[in-house]
Amino acid sequence: MVVPNQSFFTTATTTYTRSDRMRRCSVELKVAQSWNPEQIVALLEGLAANHPAVLAQPAPKALLVEFGSECYGYKLSFSIADPLRAGSVSADLRLAICRRFGDLGMDPPA
Repeated sequence: MVVPNQSFFTTATTTYTRSDRMRRCSVELKVAQSWNPEQIVALLEGLAANHPAVLAQPAPKALLVEFGSECYGYKLSFSIADPLRAGSVSADLRLAICRRFGDLGMDPPA
């Protein structure tokens, strides 16, 4: 669809986002393939579910998204109510992942 620039200044604009500020965010990481992928998925989803800013619905979801010669790639997706907190919540989750991996004697994710 093409909208002439002049239309933005002379007519009303409609937004379809309404008052919903929810944002879906993600964290991607690589983990040594010596670890069971199902355990990694459960660990990532559990960490996200326990963060106070992560919404319960839709639930956090971790996926195995890539095979590598030494590592598997994972993507953790989660929703937050305030899009301005996306960076800080993602950073919190990365720190929590590193801490949890350390507690389990795992190498930090790449």
